[in-house]
Amino acid sequence: MHQVYLVNPLSVLFLPEKDRGNNYSTIVYNPKTEEIFRVNKFGYKILFLIYKIPGIDIDKIKEIVGFNKSKVERFLETMKKENVVFEK
Repeated sequence: MHQVYLVNPLSVLFLPEKDRGNNYSTIVYNPKTEEIFRVNKFGYKILFLIYKIPGIDIDKIKEIVGFNKSKVERFLETMKKENVVFEK
């Protein structure tokens, strides 16, 4: 069974107009540590996709965004550690 991903609704707020003005760079929030950090365009695309398609698996993410699977996996591992995404 494939692992699927969900965005923590407390961690990121998508504002497409503002995000476009920031070249799709955004900030995310770790609600456990209360830390805020920046995510680049690569990470934004992945997080926004998970937000729009809750429960998407890594193969579908890779297929849609066209990024290397291991790079996507590393990003998602970081986001899990930072409590930004959940794996189900």
